[in-house]
Amino acid sequence: MLLSPFVMVKQNHIVIIERLGRYAKSMEPGLNFKIPLLDQVAYQHNLKEQVIDIEHQQAITRDNVKIEINGVLYYKIVDAWKASYNIAGPTSAMTMLVQTTMRSEIGRLELDRTFEERDLLNTNIKNALQSATESWGLEVLRYEIKDIKPPVEIRRSMEFQSESERIKRSKILASEGER
Repeated sequence: MLLSPFVMVKQNHIVIIERLGRYAKSMEPGLNFKIPLLDQVAYQHNLKEQVIDIEHQQAITRDNVKIEINGVLYYKIVDAWKASYNIAGPTSAMTMLVQTTMRSEIGRLELDRTFEERDLLNTNIKNALQSATESWGLEVLRYEIKDIKPPVEIRRSMEFQSESERIKRSKILASEGER
């Protein structure tokens, strides 16, 4: 590869070439020419939409309930030069940024509202990420919360509450039927 004067770039990819350690050019898909020994492939980027699975983490809601939450982030590289030279490890940086943003957004809501306002949470997290990742040459396409898990005790009390609501409704319907 070092002595070869040709570089084959796949469809939906881009290659960054450095000449003597400095940025020289970006190579588009197809067969490209480089000067052997002087030019070398420094970075290869996939321009397709990519997915990062955000692992389970704990967050505290506004009413001090500790919940477990995870999600999925969809992004793509829009500027290969910025993605190469403005950030080291863009996926790990985005993962950390998503986690801190998710915790801060959850901290603004009470437990009941976290379930109701999932779309608002997704939008707020996406917008916060978009402004931060723009200088990295990345575009955040969307963020989706996969799962919100409250503690076991609260889950049980929520189930009891919904069960009592169903019993209440059935009693009301039965009494109206008798009347």
